[in-house]
Amino acid sequence: MPTHHVMVAHGSEALTTVSAIATVVAALAALVTIYFARKTVHESTKARRDSHSAHVDEMSETSAATKAAAAQHRAEMDERKQAFEADIVLRRVAQLEQVSGLLLHPVEVARTEYSRPPGGSVVGGLVREGSTSITALYGPRLSDALTRIF
Repeated sequence: MPTHHVMVAHGSEALTTVSAIATVVAALAALVTIYFARKTVHESTKARRDSHSAHVDEMSETSAATKAAAAQHRAEMDERKQAFEADIVLRRVAQLEQVSGLLLHPVEVARTEYSRPPGGSVVGGLVREGSTSITALYGPRLSDALTRIF
């Protein structure tokens, strides 16, 4: 019996050895799993950092483009405003020229009628000429305006 007992003891050692080897293999598998998990987390963190950096760059470009477009729009609006104001000034100068011409015309008519009076009065000639002057300013004829009023 003692040989049989040795075999049991010897078989028990083999089982312990196999169990120890299985434990080492399981520990190595766990370490490999942890390594790949950490590697995956590291790659994910790097990708997130790169994505964030690209997003920040894109937002900076968008902000710069928006600022440039706003500045260009302001410059265009300022240019249009200046052109409009210049046009208004030119129109007012043209109106003043027309008014000065119209103011001088009745004076010339009065001088002419004073030196060579027509059949009517000086005032009648001025009224006729004033009517023509108002029409030249794109207004209604004096006789039409007086008819409407009275």
